Amino acid sequence: MNKTRTLLLTFAILAVAILLISFYDIFNDKGWRIAIFIAYGILALPLIGMVVTSRRTSLSAKPVAISTVERRFRCPSCQGTFQLSIPTDQTAFHHVCPHCGHQGTITIPSKK
Repeated sequence: MNKTRTLLLTFAILAVAILLISFYDIFNDKGWRIAIFIAYGILALPLIGMVVTSRRTSLSAKPVAISTVERRFRCPSCQGTFQLSIPTDQTAFHHVCPHCGHQGTITIPSKK
């Protein structure tokens, strides 16, 4: 288990324990309402911090630029030509002809 999951599990167990204590207080009128309210507040602050931090981290991720090459192809079915932008690291992909709808796999020969 990673650190964040363990921390969340710990907070969940503490929240259930505080909930059970609050039920005990409701039925037995022990006068623990303020202490239970403070415990929930103390429990909520780190969780709010974790949520804010995780959102900030995911929003700061930068997209990776993928280099592409413009290539012209001829459909083997209708002989129509079309142009595609292909990532330079991709050697084969599935495509549908824009003219006739013929489906097929385009394989880019490797340069040696």
